[in-house]
Amino acid sequence: MKEFQQKLFNSLLAITILVGCTKKDGLHDLSYSLNPVDSILNIHSSQLRDTSNYQNPLSTDTISYGKLKIFFFTTRVEEVLTQKNPWEKILINYFTVIKTDSLWKMWYESYDQFGDFKSYVCYAYSYDGKNWIEPLSENENYPLPNNIIYSGVRGLGNHAPSVFLDMNDHTYPFKMIFLRRNPLISPQERLFLAKSKDGINWNNAHLFIDRFADTQNVCIPFQNNYLFYLRGWYNDNIRSIYTLETDTSGRIIKPYTLLYKADESFSTYTNTYNSAASQLNDSTILFFPTMFDPFSNKVKIALMVSFNFQNIKLIMNDITLNVVGGISSPLSICISPGLIRSEKKDIYWLYFTTRNKDHSYNDVDIISTYYRIPVLVKTI
Repeated sequence: MKEFQQKLFNSLLAITILVGCTKKDGLHDLSYSLNPVDSILNIHSSQLRDTSNYQNPLSTDTISYGKLKIFFFTTRVEEVLTQKNPWEKILINYFTVIKTDSLWKMWYESYDQFGDFKSYVCYAYSYDGKNWIEPLSENENYPLPNNIIYSGVRGLGNHAPSVFLDMNDHTYPFKMIFLRRNPLISPQERLFLAKSKDGINWNNAHLFIDRFADTQNVCIPFQNNYLFYLRGWYNDNIRSIYTLETDTSGRIIKPYTLLYKADESFSTYTNTYNSAASQLNDSTILFFPTMFDPFSNKVKIALMVSFNFQNIKLIMNDITLNVVGGISSPLSICISPGLIRSEKKDIYWLYFTTRNKDHSYNDVDIISTYYRIPVLVKTI
């Protein structure tokens, strides 16, 4: 009885928080409002499909950790974007979404052939964060009108783009970091940075961090500096999360430091890919990293937190089913970029990509889809 009362409380809490959300944020169509208990608590049997890829069952309870309360609205997963253009025929991947005063802006990489360093950077915009417009124009990036805004040198790469806003730079507030190979520097890719006034027209990128970090990395402007969460290699064989702080020119302020390495005795999901670090306030960052099992070729999403920007604590080792909700369980999933604030207090949008292929793919018929889910994140 106590368990049922707790679930009922969590369900009514979810409804109470979402009622009254505006159309501008896409949170107004509460299809479950007539019967909140049934529609939220019964998703185990009615909406979930194959759950054999993941270790933990879906929890409809609020996740509590210290001063944090987190609730995933699993019945509200929305499809955002799918592959539909020739330059996207292989894959769409590694998204960034930024909500400005008037528009939502999106950047993502697309592939029309295999190879990490043969991607394009594409752009779209939206008025509500769900329905996106891909502005097409004729340019030298592709034979057809397209929404490609950055192509670089094919084969050297613009891999895993990540865009952030530097509000202290009034000339070029949009910054984009990505991975590129430079044979004159190293056979391995390094982190480059490009600048833009509007997020569409970018200047030539330059080497910013001379480190091998082959995933979507995160930069958070912090006290007039840049705080990076990077993917590095522990003992050259375990992908892990590292941190590095620079000034705005790239000069190192705090050195490259290991932040999180998976416990190999605890799980076979030993490799941490992108961190999906999301800043909540001046002291708290949530992480939604992709965890990879090299033995099964499977991935899952973990949940971590830092209350001081430096030390990471693992909250849950698998929240994959909390994120995907009622959609069919994907073979591969990646959170990118992380949490985006809505116009409702304590409600965020979490954007993620799914694929119908395992992590290591090298064939055709890849279906990649971009979704979002509303998440309650409350700090007590």
